[in-house]
Amino acid sequence: MTQPSLFRAPAQKQRTADAGPRYTPVELARLLRLPAPTREQAAIIAAPVEPLLVVAGAGSGKTETMAARVVWLVANSYVRPEQILGLTFTRKAAGELGHRVRTRLDQLVRRLGRSDRDPADDVLGGEPTVATYHSYAARIVTEHGLRSGYEPATRLLTEASRWQLVELLVRNYDGDMSEVDRAPGTITDAVLALAGELAEHLVTPDELAAWTGRFFADVQSRPGRLYADVRRALTVQQTRLKLLPLVRAYQQRKDDFEAMDFGDQLSRAARVARDHPEVGAIERDRYRVVLLDEYQDTSHAQVVLLNSLFGGGHPVTAVGDPCQSIYGWRGASAGTLDRFPAEFTGTAGRPAETLSLTTSWRNRPEILRVANALAAPLRAAGARVPELHPALTVAEPVPGRTGRGAPGGTVHCALLPSYADEADWIADSVLAAWRGAARMPGALPEQIPLDRRPTTAVLVRLRSQLPAIETALRQRGLPVEVVGLGGLLDTPEVRDVVCTLRVLADPTDGAALLRLLTGPRWRIGPRDLVALHRRAKTLASARRASPGRPAAEDEIVTDRLDEATLVEALADLGPAQTYSVQGYSRLRAYAEELARLRYRLDQPLPDLVADVERTMGLDVEVAVRAGRGGTGGDAGLARGHLDALGDVAARFAGESAGAPLSAFLAFLAAAEDSERGLAPGEVEVVEGAVQLLTAHAAKGLE
Repeated sequence: MTQPSLFRAPAQKQRTADAGPRYTPVELARLLRLPAPTREQAAIIAAPVEPLLVVAGAGSGKTETMAARVVWLVANSYVRPEQILGLTFTRKAAGELGHRVRTRLDQLVRRLGRSDRDPADDVLGGEPTVATYHSYAARIVTEHGLRSGYEPATRLLTEASRWQLVELLVRNYDGDMSEVDRAPGTITDAVLALAGELAEHLVTPDELAAWTGRFFADVQSRPGRLYADVRRALTVQQTRLKLLPLVRAYQQRKDDFEAMDFGDQLSRAARVARDHPEVGAIERDRYRVVLLDEYQDTSHAQVVLLNSLFGGGHPVTAVGDPCQSIYGWRGASAGTLDRFPAEFTGTAGRPAETLSLTTSWRNRPEILRVANALAAPLRAAGARVPELHPALTVAEPVPGRTGRGAPGGTVHCALLPSYADEADWIADSVLAAWRGAARMPGALPEQIPLDRRPTTAVLVRLRSQLPAIETALRQRGLPVEVVGLGGLLDTPEVRDVVCTLRVLADPTDGAALLRLLTGPRWRIGPRDLVALHRRAKTLASARRASPGRPAAEDEIVTDRLDEATLVEALADLGPAQTYSVQGYSRLRAYAEELARLRYRLDQPLPDLVADVERTMGLDVEVAVRAGRGGTGGDAGLARGHLDALGDVAARFAGESAGAPLSAFLAFLAAAEDSERGLAPGEVEVVEGAVQLLTAHAAKGLE
């Protein structure tokens, strides 16, 4: 190609949208020695510099296409690199897109050369800005927040800090909660969720209260009986009204501390952009081209922010897939993608153009056939994504081989009588796949070398489905990692440490104590457990018979007696002959261990967690297992799980200085019911183990 080097032309000026491009996408790919783009990709790369919607199916190469569009715009002098803004949801995705763009631009420099004249003539004088939606919102608040009265120095609360703040408010709340039948930890989660939803929807507590009043009045004004669904909706609204004072108190406490959370960050940025048009003028002048990734998952506040800043015909390219929307719980909607053409209009108010990527580079043909069949109802309901097709097929049929010359495969589906049967089927299938990949029929999992174990993941909709699958996999000797903080708490070694912490913090936690007593370390049998329970009843009877105890207090003690006195019975076992010889010895040893740990409860939280681990002998057990070559298949994972718990404790202690052990345990309890602590798209693949995770956690995991 004999194109002149635009980098050596003096006083280069930005090209206008009317000027024709120097390079086509195919020519640019050839110049950079990259694979030629498909027709769909080329159309997107060279689309007019106007608002554009790209509907990209799963694995269709959207990141590569977005990077190629940036390079095409720069190479053809439509824009300078520093005038490009790319937004995505996770730091990992932002890093990947930024790295790919910078790599392509560096290739462009090497192929064409830089200007040896005035540095101002060099169109590659800077770098594009690639960030997450939240970090960009934070910058808007920092730079322009004073226009709406927001202090730029406001600090951002972490997840642990938010939890600690609201948990303290809930425990000290003296308002009417008679109609809210929930535990304090559940109420804390509900307050945080409601506060987040209000922020994401740009709704104040007063506006929600007013709407709820109108809703009740409207329902009660209608004749006839109330159906069950309507009664449930009314119950939800009543619960929300009870939570609103706590939401207001949480907001007031944040104001007192000059702090905000992630929801505040977005809502403040959206209000600043909406109420001050000059902010949009500044940002449009700074960023001449904007790329928006995963647009189907943007919330109402994010849409308001982006439309206020970059609406009105600014060149915005939004990429998304309505079939992959996972953030409906916080205000996102796949309909956001459908509304983009009307909300980001082009020249003369025309709706933005819509293009598609339908070639899947990630999935095999047999998987795509199943995916297309499953997605057919979504397309019938109006989803924009057409059927996906595989990237390549071999020129000549080869027996037993399809796709890119890879061995042919089969997608299996099973409908089984129970969840236990399903878990067993999954575990057997994974074990067969490992043996088949290693060509070692009949081998035990630990006998299969790490480099011959296929990367494996099991995805579920709800975390409650994971324990049965984990148990089935472990029974077959397969190493397992449950992804996320909630998953971390399900691992046996971490569960034992946390249960010990619960017994130390709350002696009435009989469930945690029973797990430890019946676990593999102490192995207390049914006969000795019955004897321990009888000892607890004896101590309880003696307590009730003690003189001078007020009746009211007597009732309170009696309500908690069975739980509270299990630990008391452990500390005062009574006659040894009521237990087996081994049972009495083990119970006595465990009682002494708990007593020693109680004396050390004043340690910093990370030190206490490490102390519990050492006292229980878990560090030695894991080291011995690793020294045996990892017998059991997951010695390294077990050590990693314990280290991860220590990291969580250190992070919590650092973010919530002075918080009691009970607050940390309440935080962990909430984590078991959500993906707390795990940012979607930041899952790291673990070689040589089966990873269990929810579809939410798998977002962005290839």
